[in-house]
Amino acid sequence: MAAVLLLGAAMLLSPWERVFTPAGVRFLADEDPLYHVLRAERILHGEPGALWADPGLDYPLGARILWPPGYDALIAGAARLLGGAGASRADLERVAAFAPVAWGLAALALFTTLATAWLGRRAGLVAALLAAVSPMGALYGLLGRPDHHVAELAMFCAVLLAFERAARRAQAGTSTAALALLLAAAPWIWQGAALYPVALAVFVAVLHVVQPAGVDAARAARALARGALAGAVLLGLSLVLLQPPDALRPHSLNGISAFHPFLLLGVGGAMAALSRMGGVPGRAGPAARTVQALAAGLVPSLLLGLAFPEAVAHGLRVLGAVDPIYRTIDEQQPLFFGARYALQDELTHAATSMGPLLLAPLLAIASFRRRWAEAPAERLGLALAAFGAALFLPLTLHATRFGIYLAPFAELAGGLLVAGLWERRGRWRLLAGASLALLAYPAFFLVRPGPAPAVEEDLVSALSWLRSRARPDRAVLAPWQLGHAVQYYAGLPAVVTPFATDLGPGGMRDLAAFLYAPTPEAAAEVLRRRRVGYLLFGDMESPVANLLDFAPPGAPLLVRSGFGRFRGRRLEALPAYERSIPSWLFDFDGVPERFADREALGTYRLVYETRRLPRIPYRLFEVVEGAVLEVTGAGASERVTAAAPVMTNQGRRFTWWTAARADAAGRAWLRVPYETGLNGAVAVGPYTVRAGAHLARVSVGELAVSRGDRIPCDLAEPVPPPR
Repeated sequence: MAAVLLLGAAMLLSPWERVFTPAGVRFLADEDPLYHVLRAERILHGEPGALWADPGLDYPLGARILWPPGYDALIAGAARLLGGAGASRADLERVAAFAPVAWGLAALALFTTLATAWLGRRAGLVAALLAAVSPMGALYGLLGRPDHHVAELAMFCAVLLAFERAARRAQAGTSTAALALLLAAAPWIWQGAALYPVALAVFVAVLHVVQPAGVDAARAARALARGALAGAVLLGLSLVLLQPPDALRPHSLNGISAFHPFLLLGVGGAMAALSRMGGVPGRAGPAARTVQALAAGLVPSLLLGLAFPEAVAHGLRVLGAVDPIYRTIDEQQPLFFGARYALQDELTHAATSMGPLLLAPLLAIASFRRRWAEAPAERLGLALAAFGAALFLPLTLHATRFGIYLAPFAELAGGLLVAGLWERRGRWRLLAGASLALLAYPAFFLVRPGPAPAVEEDLVSALSWLRSRARPDRAVLAPWQLGHAVQYYAGLPAVVTPFATDLGPGGMRDLAAFLYAPTPEAAAEVLRRRRVGYLLFGDMESPVANLLDFAPPGAPLLVRSGFGRFRGRRLEALPAYERSIPSWLFDFDGVPERFADREALGTYRLVYETRRLPRIPYRLFEVVEGAVLEVTGAGASERVTAAAPVMTNQGRRFTWWTAARADAAGRAWLRVPYETGLNGAVAVGPYTVRAGAHLARVSVGELAVSRGDRIPCDLAEPVPPPR
């Protein structure tokens, strides 16, 4: 155990230099760790409502946070113990960086315990060795990845171990109590832990039907019934004591609610009924036992569906990945033959993250049968291992999200396979060594190159800069993948985040309404309603294509999305895209360019941009009222222009300009978004207003831009000398 844990610790701590950088702690893989740490910071500092809701989500509506608060509260508690209630964000980040390592080692210790108990010492330690180095599970416990997935794995292994011991022993009070505590605690870490008792109930139902020799299905049903019913009571009490009142009402799967204890009650009731039906082995045949199992589960399933339709529907949407946005989330993609990546890329991903362990459950069938015959006392654990592999292997092929649950069962199979070859002696031992090396080789990809930082350093700098000057009551509208980074580094509300449609489709629809807006007025209406102060744009073709399903009715196709089995997903911007708001701002800086039939976007000003290389830059636009230049002295119907030189913080130069037609009296009104001088990190010179041979130079102040003031400009006046 000690050797396995030391090896596991070495693997989990391997990204040290990528996490602890001269610029500070940097989290890995994706943006979810950012929100976990942000919420832990709010809990640590005692912000009202931080456990349950966030007014900065789906702004300005606010939303119930998708995740339960347990994982984040533990990070906050650890930070308080080490640094006190006044711990800084830097202190909290350091603590959070080690949180997944602690959970990962706990999961490894639990897995080693169950593996050596079910498989025997040799096969169990080989399985534990694979668990220590395999990216299937260890990837989620890496230093600098404080996401709840690794805690899911630890809780899942603990539930498996407690259930097996409670179901196998005649006097199993301690194990049953542990099972009840775990089933009550798991939903506080992740709401999807509702699947744990359901999966165990399906396993017991299969035992009831098959009645394998040496396995007491009725005892297993009683153990799960007792654990689930006691867990329901404990979980219900915790909800009453810790949650706001609406937690006891039917609710979606955001956070934790009355759905979870009632689900445990349903599982407990179904298992209690099944244990009575199976009390006398041999009384009913397989067909009758199948009917009994289905009947035991049907009633609680119907009652839960009627009492909690929203929660059940939410769970089924996630499980089936039927929401349009799920088609753009990697963890919801099939392992093979998805609609985002070429088959070659999918095979590479499977080889580096899972490798031959994916096939281990099939390759270890012969070794499993020998262990089944040799160890009758461990048949319940072996049956559970076989059931887990049979359940989660197809689920992982359906959605890679389930790979973390396949991991322990694939590693058990790998241990059986290698130990079975070793026991044959002679040349078979060479094959056993080769098999172990082959099963463990993805470990090299876990260490090098390993997961990349969640957010590019340039974007961190841009959002940190924004934090120092933005109004806290104004939101940032950005592609939904960047929402957690916006809240964490800029400290501003976000309209959409990686919580996506789990908070409801409203944010996605409004983002799509802006991106697909047919006119600047339609786009401005969305921004007013959502109280948006800043836009964060980068490579916009992909967000535009991904949000087509949320676009307003009749919206034109802007980006064509194609897919080739050997080329993956390809995007093609159509001619209509160049006339869209995102292209108008990002590609043309908001000026008319070659579209002479429109004015400039006079209510958006560029205030910051990142470097152009090695990737497409990010650009921050501020939403302003825009000053109005009241031009007089032009000819009737004459074209009037206003132009100002712009230099960005990256040294890029361009000319911002707009145009309008004078009326019969020679008057024209031009809306301009930039003040003369510094606009954030962007320098802008005076405007040159021109109509035919007449021109004037105008300087615009910040108050005029922010309030929408009117500034007179008479083309008949002499041109002031340039400053």
